[in-house]
Amino acid sequence: MKSPAKSCVVYIVGSGPGNKDLLTIMGYKVLKKAEVLIYDYLIPNEIIDIAPSDCIKIPHQKGETAEQRQKKFEEAVLNYCKTKKVIVRLQIGDPFLFGRGDEEIKFLRKNKIKFRVIPGVTSAIGVPTYVGLPVTSRGISSSVTIINGHPLKEGEINWEALKNVGGTIVIMMGISNSEKISSELIKNGFDPETPVCVISNGTTKYQRVLLTDLINMPSEIKKNKISPPGIIIVGKVVKEFMT
Repeated sequence: MKSPAKSCVVYIVGSGPGNKDLLTIMGYKVLKKAEVLIYDYLIPNEIIDIAPSDCIKIPHQKGETAEQRQKKFEEAVLNYCKTKKVIVRLQIGDPFLFGRGDEEIKFLRKNKIKFRVIPGVTSAIGVPTYVGLPVTSRGISSSVTIINGHPLKEGEINWEALKNVGGTIVIMMGISNSEKISSELIKNGFDPETPVCVISNGTTKYQRVLLTDLINMPSEIKKNKISPPGIIIVGKVVKEFMT
């Protein structure tokens, strides 16, 4: 196997929470010169279309495992780095917050391939901000904890610690697991009437916002047909700024 071309650079780019206008200027410039584009299935076409029309596009498919996506990335990079100068790996949100950016740069370093990481607006902060919901506020919440709500393996999250930390909790990818999230938080000391804001498809034209509380969150999500992708914000800031 030929070594990667010395001039080849892999750009790991965060696309932001979904709205094309929230893609960073740096991310936009890199996309405009992409020769190969490997991208997440959640990224809207408006952002994908920024890449040149003759760019080789390699999408990750819904239903693929993390291992399958990583293998696809590695094979594409090793193949196209022999002949192409600009390979872009486009991730939803920010590459280093529940993305695969960490594993991808380990692979690139191991194979001595040049890379650059371009941050993106994470939906954990960008989406609540977009609807006017600050995750911290003087006198109300001085901290924010961001957790991955999917999948929820036993022991993966210290629910008791979340209660002790206080502040605002932002749960990424948790809509489909809302029943377990609600149950665990209440079981570990959270008031069942703790205010909750659920936002699906945030910053896009499909955005939906649901205001509820912990005990009613699962039934309200089902009743209102709120579907992923989305985030859940738990804490006093919801009552202060959204009601």
